Amino acid sequence: MEIVSVKKNGRVKEYYISEDILKELDNEEILKLYDIVDLYKNIIFPNVSGYYFYDTLRDYLEFERNIIPKDINCFQYKNLHFHPVIEEELILKVMRAIENRNEIRLKNDCKTTRVKMYNNEVIRPFKLRYDVECGRFYVFSFTRTGRCVSARLDRKDDIEILKTRFNYEEYEEKYKLAMEKSFSSVPHNTDAPYEEVEFEVKIDSLNEYYIVERIKGELGECTFEEISDTKYLFKKIVNDSWEMIPWIRKYGGYLRVISPRYLHKKIKKDWEDMLNNYGIIS
Repeated sequence: MEIVSVKKNGRVKEYYISEDILKELDNEEILKLYDIVDLYKNIIFPNVSGYYFYDTLRDYLEFERNIIPKDINCFQYKNLHFHPVIEEELILKVMRAIENRNEIRLKNDCKTTRVKMYNNEVIRPFKLRYDVECGRFYVFSFTRTGRCVSARLDRKDDIEILKTRFNYEEYEEKYKLAMEKSFSSVPHNTDAPYEEVEFEVKIDSLNEYYIVERIKGELGECTFEEISDTKYLFKKIVNDSWEMIPWIRKYGGYLRVISPRYLHKKIKKDWEDMLNNYGIIS
């Protein structure tokens, strides 16, 4: 492909970007490239450049080749980008380690303390968990001291499978105790009490009662009290209430956090910032 062209002007050579760097590709090859970009624009974050290239290529097809591409949305993403395919090798390694009861080491070059936590430490993989809200894979493991730890696989570069083995059954009860109250991925490792999240759900009419049923289904084990036909009180025991924030946000004006107080203040500030951005309040 001719990306850079050269033109001689006397004794001087002038270099410039070719007017059509895709001219060597025929129409069928261009359309295949268009489909490939449609897929891969969702793999690498940030993906703005991928979408920009996709739109530019579509304009090129229309105005330079007189081809109107069919946007058939081959690759659809909802709450999940295609990037987890990159993690599949790591997932396979974790699965093999769990099956064969091998200890592992997580590898990552990031300098951020939170991301590099447990890097190069020998741990015992126990479960893989997939968070559908965020599209993330987590591996839950135990340190040699018996502490349950979680790690996001999209933040790891590699996993080293060690020859040393461990007794998987030894950690079944420990995992249950650490994770039975987890809303997503935070284990409970101390003797500190769990957190109780209390919130009110308000609907406009019984036609919206499906929202209440949906919340009950998503919460699983919880306390439910009907205050009136349109107002309901929920209580949920969790390891860490902070990880409920994305879930709380998606219910917008239907849900109002009562306690803990710091969570109430956090959600209130989030909504105030949003309303301020839209000019509704100032």
